Amino acid sequence: MLLTTHYMEEADRLCDRLAIIDDGKIVIDGSPAELKASIGADTVVLELASTNGDLESLRASVRRLLEDMVQADGVNPHPKGVELSVLNASAAVPAILRRLDSEGISVGGLQMSQPSLDSVFLRYTGRHIREESADESLPIMGY
Repeated sequence: MLLTTHYMEEADRLCDRLAIIDDGKIVIDGSPAELKASIGADTVVLELASTNGDLESLRASVRRLLEDMVQADGVNPHPKGVELSVLNASAAVPAILRRLDSEGISVGGLQMSQPSLDSVFLRYTGRHIREESADESLPIMGY
């Protein structure tokens, strides 16, 4: 059976193997788990509780404190704090929180997510899927 779709959740749920197609060429293929593993890192968003209102200097402190615990270029700005790229977030988060706490940096909220097929598509094509362009070739083929 062959399925073509713009809906990544549908492809993830229904297909044993996927191929991402960009400009008529297969750029990567494999099982949904293999494709997501190719991204390599989980995402952790830390909502920082800034006491003096200087979120930018707080971000710089977090970057310095966590540089050995995250992927290369793994600390990025987020509207409420920082976004981290880490291997195995569920194992890394307790150590990250302990380190920040030991330096007096308070975390007001935390969100973890694993790579999705959307992030795989973005990584390998350099763009997001535009559902409104129905006349373009479909980017995901499952089989």
